[in-house]
Amino acid sequence: MVPQASVSVHERFEKSGPVRVLTIGAAALQDLEQQGFLAALAHELGHLKGGDTRSGWSATRVSNHMRHLCSSLPNGLYAVVVSRLLNIHWKIHHRVTNAAVRFQEVMADRVAVRAFGADAFEEGLTQVVCNGVVFSHLADRAVHDGRTLGRAASFYDESQLSDADLAGLEAKAQAELDRPTTMFDSHPSPRDRFRYARMITSEPTERAEGTAWDLFTDADGLRAEMEQELRRRTGIDEKILALAAIS
Repeated sequence: MVPQASVSVHERFEKSGPVRVLTIGAAALQDLEQQGFLAALAHELGHLKGGDTRSGWSATRVSNHMRHLCSSLPNGLYAVVVSRLLNIHWKIHHRVTNAAVRFQEVMADRVAVRAFGADAFEEGLTQVVCNGVVFSHLADRAVHDGRTLGRAASFYDESQLSDADLAGLEAKAQAELDRPTTMFDSHPSPRDRFRYARMITSEPTERAEGTAWDLFTDADGLRAEMEQELRRRTGIDEKILALAAIS
């Protein structure tokens, strides 16, 4: 469990070898129904089944090394020429890699749609995207209030949002859902993913009732733990204590 608004898989390298990890973001679960959550999990399991975490890590590593090489070249005409050639090669590599990753996303989407249907897939992705927009806003506000005003604010409590805040966030989320895919995107846009999903045949499934948080035995405890982790990462508690001591 992580505090952010994401559901993802990655490889963690340990002494015994690579370990594939599924992470679930607490912020991603806000108002997320179980059916949509299950479709999101199926998507991530599709990545694991396809071995995408291994190829994704390799491509990222190559890209990072190329960027580092470009920035570490010494001054001089020869270095400028080499740097420009490497930069061109990096841009080509970046575009090709993103295209390959987008294909992996589409294949993982197929797993989710075939397991739970296009409606559940669209429902889950839509809610996760919206949650990401809201969480980003709440996190910025919490950090500002804590560091500047010395006031504790929640990273997750949407009740503190005004009607104007909600309207603005809804418009921002809708723009993210409706935007087209670009060659620089590592994921197809939600709009395109929904369109592809409608082309996939799936069998009707019984809908899971309840929210994603209902699947956890101590949802309140987990939310509190993630809230505390965010406060620790951002140093809010220390700043509030420091401001209180000054006042």
